[in-house]
Amino acid sequence: MGGLVLDSAVDQFSGFVVFQPIINGIGGNLVSVQSSRIATMLHKTSLMGVIPPHTKQWVWPWTALIRGVLPAKSARILILLMIPGQAVFVFVADLIYNDGVSCVTPAFAFSYIGVSLIQIVLLLYIAHLMIHTMWRFKIDPDNSSIPYLTAMGDLLGSSLLLLAFIFLREIHQDYSPVATEES
Repeated sequence: MGGLVLDSAVDQFSGFVVFQPIINGIGGNLVSVQSSRIATMLHKTSLMGVIPPHTKQWVWPWTALIRGVLPAKSARILILLMIPGQAVFVFVADLIYNDGVSCVTPAFAFSYIGVSLIQIVLLLYIAHLMIHTMWRFKIDPDNSSIPYLTAMGDLLGSSLLLLAFIFLREIHQDYSPVATEES
């Protein structure tokens, strides 16, 4: 599905291919770190199939990501790391793509960081639910969760980035690279 989104976006928006691997890569890597941390915590503190008392399977997003269960601390840190990380990668990729000329506008930067934030919040919350559910059903989340989460990250990242590009076009703030796709 992520490939279909990419295929349709590439034809419509110049520069989309520059940022798509970045949003997908960072989102996938961060959710992989979180899923590994949660799975390790479960392996260390409980028997397969039993949710330990210091965490819960079904919680509100605030509880899973900000404050309430043990994995929330690392989720909070990953969310905070994502913001400057995405900003650095976006500006560097833009400079490389445009031969040292920056084409990133404030509207593009805020839109990109906004959709990146939505992506990582959704992925981290889904990871919490998925890993605890797998644990409950005695499926080892170390072996099973990361492929699903990274695939979901690709779909979410590509789709949200496409929405950001559409939004920017609607407000007449398109990303306009100096480089062209043919060069």
